[in-house]
Amino acid sequence: MKYILVLIALMLVGCFHNQQRDYNHDYLIRVFSKKPDGVYYGYRNLKGDTVIPLGRYICWTDTFKKCALADKVHIGEVCIDRDEKVLFKVYGIENELEQPYDGLFRIIDNGKVGFADLEGHIKIKPQFAIAHSFKDGRARVAFDYQVTPFKKGFHKIVSKHWFLIDRSGHVVKEVSDLEANGDEVYSDLKGK
Repeated sequence: MKYILVLIALMLVGCFHNQQRDYNHDYLIRVFSKKPDGVYYGYRNLKGDTVIPLGRYICWTDTFKKCALADKVHIGEVCIDRDEKVLFKVYGIENELEQPYDGLFRIIDNGKVGFADLEGHIKIKPQFAIAHSFKDGRARVAFDYQVTPFKKGFHKIVSKHWFLIDRSGHVVKEVSDLEANGDEVYSDLKGK
């Protein structure tokens, strides 16, 4: 009787182990269809089966392993999982697609900016008023800022408390406003 129970337990463990997704070999590919009224995106698995039907999203991620960046009507730019659950909103500026840098991309929650990875995990919780993308393992962030006119059609983002964080969210260095005024700081707000 003991051997039968052990055998059944081993069989169950083997069944559950085989049900886990192998994301290295089980990913989705973005597909699209051009029609007179627009382009419709969706995702198919490697067998060619439709997993996410055309037209639900504007899909930005071409190879979808665990999560994908997409635009959802009436919500905006989001990160979804394979079951189409919205994991979080993705930071976006004037129809510009947020790109992952150093493996992280900006997310937004209640007006605060944080960072997530391509696995769909929040790595640095949304807490900053403004955050720039990571570059060489660091991102420039601030808890407050002001937008001031700079040149015609351009505005300058100014903060008295810029600092650099690492990929864990730890402060690496405080920087002055002069040090922070790199190319990323200026935004073309189209005269708004």
